[in-house]
Amino acid sequence: ITKVGDQVILNIVVSNLTKEDFTNVELSAYIDEALNVQKLETYDEENNLLNVGSFDETTRTYSWSIDKLAAGDSQTFVIYLEAGSLAGTELSRNAEFKVKGIAEGIEEYESEAFNMKLGRSSILVKQTTNTTNSYVKEGETIEYVFSITNEGPVIAKSVTLTDYIPEGLIVNEIRYEVNGQLVKQSMSEAEEATYANIDA
Repeated sequence: ITKVGDQVILNIVVSNLTKEDFTNVELSAYIDEALNVQKLETYDEENNLLNVGSFDETTRTYSWSIDKLAAGDSQTFVIYLEAGSLAGTELSRNAEFKVKGIAEGIEEYESEAFNMKLGRSSILVKQTTNTTNSYVKEGETIEYVFSITNEGPVIAKSVTLTDYIPEGLIVNEIRYEVNGQLVKQSMSEAEEATYANIDA
């Protein structure tokens, strides 16, 4: 699963495997609306940068052309994409990508669709305490438990939880657990922030 915001690099190699030169080669790539187009680069066999083509936002199609593709030659097209945002409460979706090509004297070729699954993390925070009283006595111990759950299909990285400690309360112990396993215990209120990754 590709996380929203990640960069995706697609390499497309177009080769002429026949003994005849191809002329007026027209290529197009459909790019799903969930993928943000950053740029396209074209290279010949010697890795020289060639024309970059054009992108049509309406049809979501990248188009480029090759005047001549000699027998046995190939060209590489590199499309730089970014996994875009998902709509509303959507946590994952499939993004489709496919290529079409045609040249003078040959039939149109269409590749199979390449599907990429995009996803985002979704953090749910729940707070519980060991007392239901509105007032507590001096010296009484109160325990607050914060449970953080990732309901999305991809890992949530560098998650931090910030909570205000009301005046009159003294921190005796702070415990950090991940999936029920103690990973850190501290007695310091002034401790530096602790970051955690939360699996899907």
